[in-house]
Amino acid sequence: MWPLSQTLVALLGVATVSDRPKTCHAQELPLPLRQVYQFPSFPTYLESLYVRSIGDLLAVTGFPDASLYCLTGVTNNDLHDPPTVTLTRAFEEINTLTSIIETQPEIFTILDLRPASKKNKRPAPQAREIARIASGGLMIGMDTISPTTVLVADASNCLYPPWASAPVDINDINVPNGYLYWINAIVATPSRIQLINDGYATAGAESELVAEVRSIFLDKFTFGSVWEGEW
Repeated sequence: MWPLSQTLVALLGVATVSDRPKTCHAQELPLPLRQVYQFPSFPTYLESLYVRSIGDLLAVTGFPDASLYCLTGVTNNDLHDPPTVTLTRAFEEINTLTSIIETQPEIFTILDLRPASKKNKRPAPQAREIARIASGGLMIGMDTISPTTVLVADASNCLYPPWASAPVDINDINVPNGYLYWINAIVATPSRIQLINDGYATAGAESELVAEVRSIFLDKFTFGSVWEGEW
């Protein structure tokens, strides 16, 4: 069981671990941080976050229900003026949400958040089922290959060591610059492999370890401006 969290915390810097120190500049630890928002109900498990182009923060819950929240004003440093939190949608047809990504401007899996216009009136966020994967387990990570193609990671149908405290392997994925990066949660290893345009591995490509990380568990990850060169 993963720890439950009801608090959004902003790291005001970026900590990095890499086997290529010449291309990565890590800030001094510990990083400064501040509380962004604390949900009033407990327990609330925030499984995934996404920053919209307009600066709002989208948060999906894996427990106790499947809900999507929108937080506005998250960059406000005044503790007496917390962000405005809006329940964008509660999904009654499912019991958990694990990830959210943007496939086209203001269109997310699995919601259309484009504002209403004279041509397209949208009184509420529209949602629809994209695909049903009957053999799927814990579908926990997603990223886009194109506006119509999404890679999905199944954390429970992977290989994991027999001593693992939970049947979880691949926990999150990112696809920047023609590579698939993924996290092996239990053994705490970030890896990558080169892809062709349709999302399959390049012929002859082999997975490679990106970095050595000292941790008992790895979860979500992303890329920031600290990387130079081909990243």
